[in-house]
Amino acid sequence: MYKIHFVYHPTRGPAVKGKPDEGLTWFATYPVIPRVGDCVGMGSYWFRVDEVFLYSVEQCQNEVPALINCSYYAPGERGVK
Repeated sequence: MYKIHFVYHPTRGPAVKGKPDEGLTWFATYPVIPRVGDCVGMGSYWFRVDEVFLYSVEQCQNEVPALINCSYYAPGERGVK
């Protein structure tokens, strides 16, 4: 299991009703590190993975092997914009 650091950027992604106005940051545990294009949930929101930054073994002494930047995923959205 991997403890992943997620960061949501409100200026990325589609301009749709219901998306969070402020940036968010959270930690979640996953059996695999999400890839670019994957969707991840946090509360009642879904986010699309835009960038994945992997840390080396020496850098992840804090047990967080990846930082993931996300944009809002609108229900019914097709493809990457």
